Amino acid sequence: PLVGTFHSKYYDDFLKVPRSAPLARQLTRQVVRFYEQCDAVWAVNHATGDVLRSYGYTGEMQVMENGTNPWTPTQAERDDASARFGLTDDAPVLLFVGQINWKKNLRCVLTAAAQYAQTSPMRLVLAGQGPDEGAVRALAESLGIADRTVFAGHIADRALLRGLYARADLFLFPSLYDNAPMVVREAAASGTPSIVVRGS
Repeated sequence: PLVGTFHSKYYDDFLKVPRSAPLARQLTRQVVRFYEQCDAVWAVNHATGDVLRSYGYTGEMQVMENGTNPWTPTQAERDDASARFGLTDDAPVLLFVGQINWKKNLRCVLTAAAQYAQTSPMRLVLAGQGPDEGAVRALAESLGIADRTVFAGHIADRALLRGLYARADLFLFPSLYDNAPMVVREAAASGTPSIVVRGS
């Protein structure tokens, strides 16, 4: 059986490249045709299912939420992440994990961190890579927090990532694009609370 999982805003993504609504609609219809060929269609939540319905999909659909492995970061993993990224003092750590892409609402992350930095010796860690890294670095510089911001890059080592989640005091993920982010669940599995946008 072919199970199709739906979790992306294809129309929005298609519209960004050619900037042509008719072409974006045509490409989105192709996506719907794919899901119509599937034996089962899963959406990660009801809101995401509504997006697929808005594209014209009329078949059966089941909500199958994302999950993550239960994990308990060790003190050694936490210490390793602290040492690797220079987080060895007691300054509060704000963490973002994901694509370094404006669609993740990184402007909000950096602006909030800059405001917090006025009253706290905080550190901001951005773990990931993406097309807007240069512009994000420039914004951190212009906001005066470049010296407190760590660009950790893509982290493939799960133990290191667990340790980084555990070292963070808050996980920031104010994305208006994502619909069921795995990273929020990974942070929760590490015991780290997340700040997200209500209703996002």
